[in-house]
Amino acid sequence: MALALSGPTAIAAVGQLTSPVPAFRINGHRSEVVSVQFLPSDVGLMLTSSYESLVTWTAMRPLQAQRLVDNDRLLGFSLSPDGGRVAVATLSGACIIELRTGSTELEFDGELQRSIDIEALGARASARIAWSPRGRRIAALVGLVATLYLFSVEDGAVEFEIQAHAGVAIHIEWPPAGALLATGGNDGLVNLWDTSDWTVSQALLNEGNLQIGGRSPIDAIAFSTDSRRIAVAVPSTSLRVSSIESGAELIHWPNSGDPSY
Repeated sequence: MALALSGPTAIAAVGQLTSPVPAFRINGHRSEVVSVQFLPSDVGLMLTSSYESLVTWTAMRPLQAQRLVDNDRLLGFSLSPDGGRVAVATLSGACIIELRTGSTELEFDGELQRSIDIEALGARASARIAWSPRGRRIAALVGLVATLYLFSVEDGAVEFEIQAHAGVAIHIEWPPAGALLATGGNDGLVNLWDTSDWTVSQALLNEGNLQIGGRSPIDAIAFSTDSRRIAVAVPSTSLRVSSIESGAELIHWPNSGDPSY
């Protein structure tokens, strides 16, 4: 399988990139399909999500769906590094699910829900979740309140929490080495957190034309494979690559205004 494309409520998979004809088409969501990703071959075929459901698909004919979340507001989820588990946050709470069986491996006993007050945030609530590279911890960033939480995968306990940004923050990323955690927000900052003591080792200011409250919101974050550089995108303006060690800007690609750029 080479490519999966999501439409309003369906997913079409293309077997060969040289052929535009879908190998199959599946309809497993009642609302807009938000994401599609392939799973390890021993786990299943794909993991797909909408705003109210999370579904795994097995590579059988016909394709079989296993609903991990159904008819519940999906706030955020993240696959484990080995692709065998998924951490999920919904309006009903948070848990870790084993993908091969669909069974709940760990419930957070309402701790995540109580900590971030999901019910109070209601329909506006969102949580970005990210597993640490070794799969021992889960970081959760709650968008509207910009609070960062660190959970133990072993027992679900909250190991650390802090106000990560001033205002909305929805981007979170671990580098492959795992010694840092990056968060990005509408305050125009990408904070690099030292995971040994959870202090900010670097605060990278990103400036652009689109501004909220005088600062440019962060659109995307990505680390290099050697964990020495970080790329940060600012909506409609630029892409910047900076050194993790010094914080110095190494590359700046401004938006030229050319739609083909």
